[in-house]
Amino acid sequence: STQEEPIYLELTTEGFTDGGYLDERLKLASSILNDEVEKPNMLIFWYCQDSEEEIWQDEQSWYKSNPALGVVKKWSFLRGMVEDAKLSAATRAFVLAKDFNLKQNSSAAWLTADTILNVEKFDVEKLRGQFYIGGFDLSETTDLTAATAIFTDPTSTKRYVLSKYFVPEAKADAILNDSKNPEQKNYRQWAAEGLVTICPGNEVDTSMVSQWFFNLLTEYEAKPFKIGYDAWHAGDLRNELARLFGAEVLERIPMNFGSMSNAMSLLESDLKFKKLNYQDNQVTKWCLSNVAVKLNNLGQMMPVKAYGASKNRIDGAVALIISYAAFSRYRKEYLDLQRVIIK
Repeated sequence: STQEEPIYLELTTEGFTDGGYLDERLKLASSILNDEVEKPNMLIFWYCQDSEEEIWQDEQSWYKSNPALGVVKKWSFLRGMVEDAKLSAATRAFVLAKDFNLKQNSSAAWLTADTILNVEKFDVEKLRGQFYIGGFDLSETTDLTAATAIFTDPTSTKRYVLSKYFVPEAKADAILNDSKNPEQKNYRQWAAEGLVTICPGNEVDTSMVSQWFFNLLTEYEAKPFKIGYDAWHAGDLRNELARLFGAEVLERIPMNFGSMSNAMSLLESDLKFKKLNYQDNQVTKWCLSNVAVKLNNLGQMMPVKAYGASKNRIDGAVALIISYAAFSRYRKEYLDLQRVIIK
């Protein structure tokens, strides 16, 4: 307002926030470029791809969104990013937005069916006497709760997962009731298969969750090295586990980008290369299939429910991610201890 000829510059790439400031600016820019709005004091340069398909099929099309390619941005860098994008859903969304200016949803699908596929089984006895990294996700006490224990072989780096799910009796008995069982899953059938524990009443009994971890000790002499947890609704269970195993076993894992992102990348890689064996647990498989990734502008990710899957559950996947986050913090100490146990 004080300048005779003010100049205001905006330079940006696409992002991941729906309905934000950038979306409004691009809407205005589009209107001006299409001669729908007259703004003679605005000069707009908009570089983007015409489609996602051409990115994978014709690298010469990359000039459309990268006019300084080969001068400012290196070909080797962009080729490397495109190859990485083929391996990771989060990287793919980040590259499409930041390198090719294609709008991405605030959450993108995470795992393919082939990635999730896990038909191999193992004898639980092979885990006897070992240490594990545990995790749990309580969600609402009236809903599905997941507990998991991951055993890592320090030589092969393969991981073996034991999981148990807990639901209140009221939910298990309401297969066709949208208010109590909106996902309409037969938890009674899963309980008969040994995958789910039914808790009497209307809430998950957290003492039954802690008892499952304790049973790993009494039945298989398996001991927790760390048990990761999110503090939300975890007070009673955290206290019970501290009484059973000692407070030093518990590791708080905040549900934020910093804690979740690396853990999700490691879990995705293990699933993709079949290094994680979750016993073909159908509840775990279902939870993994419902996960999408929420990205921030640094390309970090967090787990969220996939679009259109609000009634479905991701608790089993979150418990796995929390366990992976705890493992990442204590990788060396845990693997050194496992090497002593597994000879």
